[in-house]
Amino acid sequence: MEKATGGTAMRNLRFKQIRYDLKKKIAVVLGGMVLVSTALLLIFSFFWSHYQEKLFIRKSVLASVSGVRAFMARQNNWKSVTNLRELRLILKSVIDSNPYIYQVIVYDDAGGVATYMSKTESEETAPSDAPRAELDRQNRDRGYAFVTVRAYKRRSLLGYVKAELKPERMDLETTVLPSVLVIVVMLILCLSLTYYWAARISRPLREVIQVADEVAEGKSFREVKASGSDEAGVIAGLFNDINRRLQHRIDDLEKLNRLAIDINSELDRVLLHNIIVTKFAEATGARKVALLLCGADQKSPSVAAGINLINPKVSLDMDGGLAAKAISTRGHVQTGDISGHPEHALFYEDKAHIPSNAWYLVLPLTAQGKILGVVIVGEPEHATDHGYDRETVYLYQTFATAAGSALENARLYELAITDELTRVYIRRFFNQRLTDEIDASTKNRTPLSLLMLDIDHFKKVNDTYGHQVGDVVLVALARILTQTVRSIDVREAERRRDIVARLGGEEFSIILPGTSLSAAAAVGERIRAAVETYQDLKFEDGGVLTFTVSIGVAEWPAGQSGEDLIRASDEALYEAKRAGRNRVVASKLQEAG
Repeated sequence: MEKATGGTAMRNLRFKQIRYDLKKKIAVVLGGMVLVSTALLLIFSFFWSHYQEKLFIRKSVLASVSGVRAFMARQNNWKSVTNLRELRLILKSVIDSNPYIYQVIVYDDAGGVATYMSKTESEETAPSDAPRAELDRQNRDRGYAFVTVRAYKRRSLLGYVKAELKPERMDLETTVLPSVLVIVVMLILCLSLTYYWAARISRPLREVIQVADEVAEGKSFREVKASGSDEAGVIAGLFNDINRRLQHRIDDLEKLNRLAIDINSELDRVLLHNIIVTKFAEATGARKVALLLCGADQKSPSVAAGINLINPKVSLDMDGGLAAKAISTRGHVQTGDISGHPEHALFYEDKAHIPSNAWYLVLPLTAQGKILGVVIVGEPEHATDHGYDRETVYLYQTFATAAGSALENARLYELAITDELTRVYIRRFFNQRLTDEIDASTKNRTPLSLLMLDIDHFKKVNDTYGHQVGDVVLVALARILTQTVRSIDVREAERRRDIVARLGGEEFSIILPGTSLSAAAAVGERIRAAVETYQDLKFEDGGVLTFTVSIGVAEWPAGQSGEDLIRASDEALYEAKRAGRNRVVASKLQEAG
């Protein structure tokens, strides 16, 4: 507890340090943003004031030269000597009255200088003629170094008036440049600091996002590289730890998905039992696995399949066993000492053979609220001193839930493919399995035989005792057949089993995978003898109803079809009947040429 408390305090301290450092750096970034904003505002204010000043100067100059244009428009010949003399007086008054103007030039309509007036009348300031196109361009120009306007009289161009402004008014660099340079330096400094701290903060976060995106795209996990023990390193370490856990969970989900696909793809109940124990062994790494299923009373579980079982026929005590506890509580049970529980007899001949620290986990199998049984896994390859942890138990229980659903689906499927009266397979399933077994025999080059049998004089039984008694005889025969033929040995999950089917009426058939003709004939003889000696059909007066069967046997040769095998066994059956009934006749097909 002290260790856990110390770890929590350390994590809290590290989180506080992260928050403090982030706040400090964010404050620096925000300060830089404020400084930049202030600098931008100063620059805007400075240039805006100059813009307003220049706009005012232009308007005042336009107002000053408007008198010049008005004088030119009033005269019939404004370029006469008298008018030019008077015009110079007007220009002088314009220069004297407007401090922004240092020279005014009047051009005629061809661009020649008609007259001018400046603050200092010298040859250095004497203007020269200007092309009309240049004057038109200056008229369109809205600059602040000069103002050029046209003079008209009744829409006829008289000439141009150009007012040049004082150079010291337009030499803004001498006043603006120092301030601009200071602001630019401050701006660069703030941007540099902001970029540096932002990069320090965002670099590990950016890599975290990149790795997260890669994982989301299905790529394999890689650790985030972060040096140092500051908050960036802490964040990277926490992210790596979370991502490792997530990757483990993804791996577990992939295992679960593969298991669900494998077990749900099989609807044959007996085959499914063996697939379940095999997949549990693969998923859990357990050396020993047992699948126990309950009877109709949802109690008294019996072994359905297993791996490394010693005694699959053992009877389990429902009062004190691990399976009983898992069934009653509907929860998992685990133990590090199975010797004190009856389940040990499933896996060990003697308690002395049980290894130390052999952990066993019992998981209930449920479907639609019903307890179907339990699965027991034990002796994991990577044993621990503390058993199965919570996450492992949760994963295995999810496996068990999927297995329970698959078992329920197989049960429903079996109801659809078995005969309601005798509980053996119907003809449609028989035809499908016969095709499958022929394919398997072709692939594995193993023998395959077929038994065809029916009850001798069954019509006489129905006519004499009624159809209800006939149904009892059919059920008895089905029981004898299923008890006589092979099922899958629970110790060996891979061997194929025999298939018993009712083809119609009193006719039955048995598919015998991996069985030669002679071995199939021996099976047929064993069935015939078991039926002949059957004494369990008793009447109320104490009498016993007996019956016999005739059996035809045929072996499938390579290259022949299922129909050929059925036909050959059928012919052997009729030969047995013609020979006197209550006998076995074998027939071997020739291989296809």
